[in-house]
Amino acid sequence: MGTRHAMRVFSMLALVVGALALAPQPATAAATGDLLHEVTPGDGLRLIAGYYYGDTRQWTRIWTANRDQLRNPNRLELGRILVIPNAVAPTEPFAEFAARTRGGASGGRITEPAAVANPPAPGGPSTTR
Repeated sequence: MGTRHAMRVFSMLALVVGALALAPQPATAAATGDLLHEVTPGDGLRLIAGYYYGDTRQWTRIWTANRDQLRNPNRLELGRILVIPNAVAPTEPFAEFAARTRGGASGGRITEPAAVANPPAPGGPSTTR
């Protein structure tokens, strides 16, 4: 009975260890590495840095990594593939981020000017001097 019991315990232990090894692992922080970004209309290094790093001031990291193909950091050629060094891919799609941060016609929030309660009559007295 001792050997039989030991074999049963060993079999159960092997099943448990095997199941643990095959179980999905919890999500951990995404690994950092170099990413690629294709320049689209309206892109600038500050916008791209804000997307990948969460800080627009990090635009110089992108410029430094791509200096061989960018003469002027303020002029990005459409379709150009930029290296984004040591970055983590954000979960929000770039198009949504860009629309939200650019505002206006790109899909961001548009604010209307405040209505004037009593506009002055044409040719009437003015309050400015």
